[in-house]
Amino acid sequence: VMPALTFAATANAALYLGAKPVFADIHSGTGNIDVKDAERKLTKRTKAIVAVDYAGLPAELGSVRRLAKKHKLVFIEDAAQGLGASY
Repeated sequence: VMPALTFAATANAALYLGAKPVFADIHSGTGNIDVKDAERKLTKRTKAIVAVDYAGLPAELGSVRRLAKKHKLVFIEDAAQGLGASY
């Protein structure tokens, strides 16, 4: 599961590994993944969740990590667009 607003390389990385990207809505104020929608998108087949720092705004890393831990998912942070961000 990854945010719908991201660079194509984020989804392509999953595709190159044979995974199917599932897109979660974004938070309207930050452009980052909406953790509540991401949780709704989880299935038994979900293996990982991706947080993308967008336009210098960090994702809600604590919330995404807690979600990953709760559902035993791999947590991945894509910080390519996080230049200047601090969390």
